[in-house]
Amino acid sequence: MELVIFLPITILLAFIASRAFKGQNWARWVYAAMYAISMSVSAPLLFNDVAKDIASNPLYGLLGSVDLFAQLASVVLLFVHKSNEWYKTSGIKEDAT
Repeated sequence: MELVIFLPITILLAFIASRAFKGQNWARWVYAAMYAISMSVSAPLLFNDVAKDIASNPLYGLLGSVDLFAQLASVVLLFVHKSNEWYKTSGIKEDAT
């Protein structure tokens, strides 16, 4: 059952990430919105799970914490000044010919 939910979401995120990598500004906003919605819904559960993991298995808890911060860092990095400049100059351009 988890695969039925996990696979389409993973494919969607991969598509959005590929569009963001190609410089499409909408993709970073969609990614950020999906992250915000996901965290607002699941943050209490995630932090509770990480706290339990740290108590029961410190390595697993540490990895869960690193994962949460890496996701947050990826969203923040999409909107720093250098990224804004890159999105302004590197977006997919329409061919004028």
